[in-house]
Amino acid sequence: MRLDQQLGSTFLGTGEYQISVVNRDPSLAEASYSVVASVDETPTRLRSATPTFGLASKGQPAFFTFEQAEPGSGLQLLLSSFAGDPNLCVTRNVSALLERVPRYPLSWEDAPFVPGYHPPPPPLGGDYDLEAATRRFSSHLAEACSWHSSLVGTDAITIPETDARGGPGEYYVAVYTLDTQEAHFQLTARPVDDTPVVLLAGQPQQAELEAYAWGYYTLAVPPNARRVLLSLTPREGDPDLYVRADGVRPTREPGSGYQAASTLDGVDVLELLPG
Repeated sequence: MRLDQQLGSTFLGTGEYQISVVNRDPSLAEASYSVVASVDETPTRLRSATPTFGLASKGQPAFFTFEQAEPGSGLQLLLSSFAGDPNLCVTRNVSALLERVPRYPLSWEDAPFVPGYHPPPPPLGGDYDLEAATRRFSSHLAEACSWHSSLVGTDAITIPETDARGGPGEYYVAVYTLDTQEAHFQLTARPVDDTPVVLLAGQPQQAELEAYAWGYYTLAVPPNARRVLLSLTPREGDPDLYVRADGVRPTREPGSGYQAASTLDGVDVLELLPG
């Protein structure tokens, strides 16, 4: 059974919950796990390289925090969908995130507790227009999200250590959906070594990548160059090739993430004409 098919809602009262976890594996193998409880919009703290399951629906995003504690490393966030189409929004500015991500308003008592954040007064009764808030958010993503990804399926964001907005410290994450279908997802955050490998003309480089991970390279193209040929030959799996020539690292984001790309099955080849 798929993970998202195991979910259901049960109505219980408030007060102290008693929770038990049992290992019923008939092989008698030891169970290892993590358990987390999220109440209303209290952000869930992500542990490095530990996948965390979550739910989001239109007007009810899921919030997370992650402390990047490894100087000299970049940060990678990987969002995998089990159902629906979740999107990823990351920032260092928690106030902008909580105020701009479209969601049904909570009372002051139910507002998420984040140090340094003081929620604005909730709108009265039916004054909140979720559709209008969603349109504003979609057309002004940069006001809430320093980094975002809204691809169908899996979203991945790598924040380079050299990014002026990145580096060690606290990051705030919202997983949201603009669809009417509830989104079930798994979110993982981890430090990564994102130092680019220098490619030299005519000298192959071999590497391995985990699923949805990125490898970074730089290539110095002289002013008198007339043709650049890039070829990516997989030994295993099916990696894809993305290129930019403006000093910005490529991403998969359509229209803005890359200037040239090859995503064929098997060998990828790009012919680039400098000029």
